[in-house]
Amino acid sequence: MTIGKGIRRGILIAAAVLVMGGCTGTRYVDFKDAGADWRLPGRTVAVEIDRQLYEDYPDCVVVMPPSAAPGLDRIADLVEAALASRLIRKVTRVVGAVERDSAARRMAVDPLHPGDREFLLKTLGCGAFIATEISGPGNAYYLVWSEFRIELEVRLFRAQDGRLLWHALHVADRSGGGLPLSPIGAIVETFSSTRFSADADVADSVVDDAVRRLVASLPDSRSY
Repeated sequence: MTIGKGIRRGILIAAAVLVMGGCTGTRYVDFKDAGADWRLPGRTVAVEIDRQLYEDYPDCVVVMPPSAAPGLDRIADLVEAALASRLIRKVTRVVGAVERDSAARRMAVDPLHPGDREFLLKTLGCGAFIATEISGPGNAYYLVWSEFRIELEVRLFRAQDGRLLWHALHVADRSGGGLPLSPIGAIVETFSSTRFSADADVADSVVDDAVRRLVASLPDSRSY
């Protein structure tokens, strides 16, 4: 049986995932100690917290529109919604997309423009905002093995002076299919991989997991 290029590539990737699949449990590490380690497979979250956060914890945070790589617009919407939902457990008041965009339309301002953002935050009575960067690849399909993978980087800034109070980064992924050991196995893994790649719920689940792990590293305002 001749193995096609797509299957060969899938086999190599699946083998690498199986070798490193022993990394389980979420690890929280300081950025200065993380190096390139957070880019490896596994649940690693790199975190940086400024001491000012503990001294002047914001009671209101605005979630700004995420910056996303091309093709990840839907993922950006999911991340934005998940952040607003998770942050409310940490911060007294969280302004999500609906309230933010409604206020921006009324004031005819662009939330991503620094001057407009300052005016918007002041009008909403919020002393801090969340900025998010999203990169892919998102969905990756290799016939016998598929993966959904995103990198999320979130930053909490104080509106008054733009000081970075909290910074967290995480790479989250999930895969389907595997290493085929026989012609029948190749058929089974191709079916599993294809079904995984077509499952729209995978993105929602991975995003929610990623945001949950990131927000878990943010101190709780109720402790201060």
